[in-house]
Amino acid sequence: MLKLYGFPVSHYYNMVKHALLVKGVAFEEVLVMPGTVEAYLDISPLGKIPSIETEHGFLSETSAILEYIDMTFGQTPLSPSDPWAHVKMKELMQIIDLYIALQGRPLIAASMGLAQPEQAKIDEAAQILIKSFTAIAKLGEFKPYLLGEQMTLADIMLRYSLVVIKGSVGLPNLDVAGFVSVNLVDLIPELEAWERLMEESAASQAIDAVVAKEMPRQMAIQRASHK
Repeated sequence: MLKLYGFPVSHYYNMVKHALLVKGVAFEEVLVMPGTVEAYLDISPLGKIPSIETEHGFLSETSAILEYIDMTFGQTPLSPSDPWAHVKMKELMQIIDLYIALQGRPLIAASMGLAQPEQAKIDEAAQILIKSFTAIAKLGEFKPYLLGEQMTLADIMLRYSLVVIKGSVGLPNLDVAGFVSVNLVDLIPELEAWERLMEESAASQAIDAVVAKEMPRQMAIQRASHK
């Protein structure tokens, strides 16, 4: 059975978990907290979360894991079969990962009142987020999903990357976008309807329920580390 390593409030972990749930793949969850288990480097050389254990060996890097899962388990395809549409999906995924999730993460603590970065860093993050969401608005179709009628890996990646930017059921007070004065709906008018659509899926609801249960404990740990 495939094993998924990581912890249940990680947005990257939940991207992979969502894909597995949608496809109905049996898997075992193995709890690993970042930087706590030296032996984990034998599984994920950079210590990154998530990683998976397959019949072939271990695999890390979220995009690679998502592609492996979609290629290996044919049920409920999450990538377009047309080559052009496929690479356009990967283009969107690259933008989402590099210019949304990674830009938002350094400002999570500040947006929740736990830190105060330099104004220059706030301004830089705002500019990058505006450009990134403008790019998604241009590249995405939102009919009703990012690339048309079927949900793809890009939809999954965007849903959990938005957790970093605007919070979730487990982080209702997190609002990086608001902290840097970026109005996401102004940039992508279809975003709210798309978010409701994604929230309705059984996979989203199952993951959200776990996050809502586990997040208070994780936040207590984070607050203690900032004292």
